[in-house]
Amino acid sequence: MRFQTVSARLTVAAAVAGSALVGVTPAQAAATSTVVCEETKQVEEASYDVNSGCWLQDGDRVQISAYGSIWSGVWFTGQNGPQGWTNMAGDSKFPMTNARAFSLLAKTNGNYRYAGTGTTFTYYGSGSTLYLRINDDAPGNGSGAFTADVTVTRG
Repeated sequence: MRFQTVSARLTVAAAVAGSALVGVTPAQAAATSTVVCEETKQVEEASYDVNSGCWLQDGDRVQISAYGSIWSGVWFTGQNGPQGWTNMAGDSKFPMTNARAFSLLAKTNGNYRYAGTGTTFTYYGSGSTLYLRINDDAPGNGSGAFTADVTVTRG
């Protein structure tokens, strides 16, 4: 009888301890996060770095979704959305040569990343303003704008 009682106590203790070690689901993790910035910004074809209004701290989760269209200013081409053209920019006149030409970019700590129609990333650094820009070699020679919805969560 004593063995069964000790065994039962160990089983309960292991179950309680184990529940603390079990990973949390994404939904549980999101429930513990706090939205620290939520902005909608117009990123015009003529603009350079557009301040998103969001200050990032180490570990912040950034979510960007974008829509709209621009004309790049390149003759005989049509409009494109935030995903940009199908080809990479390639030319050093573009802010990010290894991203699609005329796509939406996000910038932190002086470095660009492809955002396109949407991206989610975790910011690692000592702090930075989030900027948005079109991967355009000659801002101002085209027309239109992308609209970017930015949400930053912490925790």
